[in-house]
Amino acid sequence: MSNILYLDPSISNFGYCISVDGEIVDYGHKRTYSKYELHERVTTIVNLLKEKIDEYAVDTLVYEYPDKGKYHPTGVQTFIKLGVAIGCVLGMKSWDKVVQYTPREWKNNMSKEETSLLIKGEYGIESDDSNEIDAIGLYDFHANNKN
Repeated sequence: MSNILYLDPSISNFGYCISVDGEIVDYGHKRTYSKYELHERVTTIVNLLKEKIDEYAVDTLVYEYPDKGKYHPTGVQTFIKLGVAIGCVLGMKSWDKVVQYTPREWKNNMSKEETSLLIKGEYGIESDDSNEIDAIGLYDFHANNKN
């Protein structure tokens, strides 16, 4: 069975969840601040994820990727920065498997609030961070819908 990193990527606050042999062993989020340059923010993300990947011998990456044609209210710059962050994670290692889901694929039309209630109820998670909740939601979806 794979050791999997589930990632709700964001340049400002990304969420992660790690499963080993199908069980969640770690989850969290990391905030980066806009006062820092993009390369500093990406370095923060990469450093934390590298530590987690090494700690849990992660070999598979599952991440959320924006729906085609859906633009974030903050504009195209957000997508460019998100692409940089995702690209860095993809280039961190030679992944055994990489799977991406759009929000529509794994959440259908659930709101952030509905997703939060579902994940908190299902897993007893007490976090209020939506990126962290979404990473756990990706775990839940992927675990129940393996390709």
